Amino acid sequence: MNKNTTFSNVTQKIILEDEVNNISEVLGYHDSARKLTVFCLVEYLLTAAANEWKSYREGADVGLGYVLPQVDHSTLSKKAAHVDYKVLKQIFELVVSKCNRATRRTLKIPKELLIVDSTTITVRGNSASLGRLSW
Repeated sequence: MNKNTTFSNVTQKIILEDEVNNISEVLGYHDSARKLTVFCLVEYLLTAAANEWKSYREGADVGLGYVLPQVDHSTLSKKAAHVDYKVLKQIFELVVSKCNRATRRTLKIPKELLIVDSTTITVRGNSASLGRLSW
């Protein structure tokens, strides 16, 4: 009896490929890729978040070990840039909707999610100028 459950198997029970395809269709995103589909990109992104990968390059190097198809880091990067953010937003909302009420309350996500971003911004200047930033 196999007692190992990969993260990929868990995510495939939360997010179904048909649901991702329906979301893409409804939002007008046509996925023309054969190897790296939107669903495969979502699997890479979820696995990257869970394992705290540092870059697309690291993801491409270790992806096979996580039962993900082998793709080049530039392909991952291009696909992530090409997919409309509305598609990923709807997929995220789908995942949140599948959580129970207690989990959704703990997440404290506003009713409409506007953006999810983890971009690092380098701010230059001295400590006096940092207080003048609008945010």
